[in-house]
Amino acid sequence: MSCNNEPKKKIDLPQFTNIEKKELKTFFEYLLLREGGIYVLFGSKPIVHSGLCIISEENLKKNYKKIPSNLKAKNKTRKIKLNFKIDGWEKVQDRIKMRNYLLVFKKHEEVGMADVYFVNIANTIITLQKHYVTFKNKVGFDFDPLEVIFELKSNNSTFWTTVEKDLVLQGLIFGYGKTNAQFFEYWIKNDKTKKEIIENLGFASSNDHLVDANIKVDYQNFPLPVFRNLPNDPTVKKYKNEREEIKKIFKHRDPLEITLKKLLGN
Repeated sequence: MSCNNEPKKKIDLPQFTNIEKKELKTFFEYLLLREGGIYVLFGSKPIVHSGLCIISEENLKKNYKKIPSNLKAKNKTRKIKLNFKIDGWEKVQDRIKMRNYLLVFKKHEEVGMADVYFVNIANTIITLQKHYVTFKNKVGFDFDPLEVIFELKSNNSTFWTTVEKDLVLQGLIFGYGKTNAQFFEYWIKNDKTKKEIIENLGFASSNDHLVDANIKVDYQNFPLPVFRNLPNDPTVKKYKNEREEIKKIFKHRDPLEITLKKLLGN
């Protein structure tokens, strides 16, 4: 799916207070700019997945000893950004009726975090259809792409449980490209010597991940999706082109207004 020019009709946002707008802007800054969701909203990326806080840092530290070791490990590996909070969205979500996207939260109260999945339904269907055989062979059954997308909301989906455990399927569904996904699985599962051989081929990250809240990002300055890739990778080139088109969409326009219009299908 390529980037599309936004319609010129303006959308009025009287239903949001100034405080709600401010919190939404912060939420979208993390989801779209720092986590790559902008390529889900305006580009070809099917899904972005991240972690965000659902309790304060103070409460997280206070209850840390009570957290089971497996959840502590999950907390650490998900790199929770304390400024990426759910509050700004939850206060207004009932007023934002998304048509072509899903925003799924899976809360882990014990560790004070939630998994967040931002889904472009059309892009995800295209990806599942394109790589249907690969997904079918790994999950072990036939499936309807449109149906399994909505199973993401469930904690008991065999399809998504399999995807979460398979590096190649994750690479495909997150829009990293099949070659990069296969190389990543090979890289991650091999010993240090073989890892170095693969890295010497130029298999490196596409961009530094902007997890530091002190690093400024805006709608004219945001990173590419972060994944390991080979030199001259077509997927990276695609995202670079999409980024330039996205910048044009937001140039001299209100980011919150443009984002909400897109989410609402206007």
